[in-house]
Amino acid sequence: MKRLVSACPRLDVVKRSVYIEGAQMAFARVKVQWAKMNAVKLATEGPPTSKEHRTPERGFGVFGILWSAIVSGAGLSSYGSFKPSSSSLGVSTMYTLYVEVAVHHPGLESEIGTWIKAYRHILNAGLSAEHDLCVRVFVGRNAGLGRDIFADLARCAMLQMFNFTEAVAMTKRAAEKLFKVLDMYEAIRDGAPVVDGFVSTNKAEGGENSSGAEALADLKSELASVRSRLGESAAAIFCDLESSIRADAGKQPVPGGAVHPLTRYLMNYLKYACEYKNTLEQVFREFHRPDADDAPGHEGESNPFAAQLMEVMELLHGSLEAKSKLYKDLALSSIFLMNNGRYMLQKIRGSPEINAVVGEAWARKRSTDLRQYHKNYQRETWGRVLNVLRDDGGITSELRVSIAAVVVPAYRSFLGRFAQHFTAGRQTEKYIKLSADDLEGIIEELFEGSAGSMSRRRN
Repeated sequence: MKRLVSACPRLDVVKRSVYIEGAQMAFARVKVQWAKMNAVKLATEGPPTSKEHRTPERGFGVFGILWSAIVSGAGLSSYGSFKPSSSSLGVSTMYTLYVEVAVHHPGLESEIGTWIKAYRHILNAGLSAEHDLCVRVFVGRNAGLGRDIFADLARCAMLQMFNFTEAVAMTKRAAEKLFKVLDMYEAIRDGAPVVDGFVSTNKAEGGENSSGAEALADLKSELASVRSRLGESAAAIFCDLESSIRADAGKQPVPGGAVHPLTRYLMNYLKYACEYKNTLEQVFREFHRPDADDAPGHEGESNPFAAQLMEVMELLHGSLEAKSKLYKDLALSSIFLMNNGRYMLQKIRGSPEINAVVGEAWARKRSTDLRQYHKNYQRETWGRVLNVLRDDGGITSELRVSIAAVVVPAYRSFLGRFAQHFTAGRQTEKYIKLSADDLEGIIEELFEGSAGSMSRRRN
């Protein structure tokens, strides 16, 4: 136990006490086991005499303490003297403490990083080391007792850790908590093989029908339950994005047709969420409960996460279409749609993860929408100007003459001033694309809207 605490100097008192709480409960079980054993015979035999089992390491682990208590007949008194060490830390039960923190301190997610470090260390280092020590200390006829004690220690210590997940689940759901919940989910998921290894080892060593096997089975069941609760919470948080979009019903348009804050927030959020793509796909497959009115056989049914993300994207697109109608100027409305559509495409193209989920078909569809917004903008701005000018041929003719009178002479002067710097032939053609006559011809077609006005150039 001292090894575990010293290995985690930065963990606060609450986290360190988790292991101590587990050891307390393991001591309680020692009392029961001790009453069933032949104390005199066990004390007479003494601890193992081999050099391997006389290492100082035995005295520092939980099982070293347990062995000393058993062989000396002081199991009960040891438990009694051990309990105050936890009380002095100011911790009664982890569940009560974490629930209190969850209620009075909604920012519990700030502690999740510390919890994950403590959980992984206790599971991968602490319990694994104690299991190895158990095998070395409790040998022969005492092996069964060692297995049972370790199983109780593992169960008690891990259940104390799981109480924190209950507190996290009790806090109010919020979109920004998704990634912390996913981090906890991954820690629980990745730790499952270690627990499975404890169960398999216990079974292989003949403890299949022992109380230790029951304790490990309880631990495995609770592990699955915790993983399920975290998975359901993560799926629910992600699905709440739909509500966030629907709730954003602002009546004031964004000045200048700029990118809407909701677009920036959601696209950056989805980009970050897709970095957890594999985990979210697993969560949605295993724990997401679709609404009863969801149509069966819906596209993306084989990948519920992708389907949900596409639903969010479609809702965002619809919301932007609705917000564009807040502009009285139709040209500004088109600019708003172009800016937001382009921002969405940039985020998708710039993230391989989200691009893989959304798919190329969706990106092409949005590119088509952008081109349509562009056409709408042209129609609402320059199209009207051209129509006005076409209705009065005299105005267009006068404008062309006045423009030519200013531009063409200036261009002729420009060419004459710099012509001496170019040699005849190829160099002139390289740098001068239009002659004065070409420019005059282009001006003659001005205000006609002809796409071929630039076709008359020198080759």
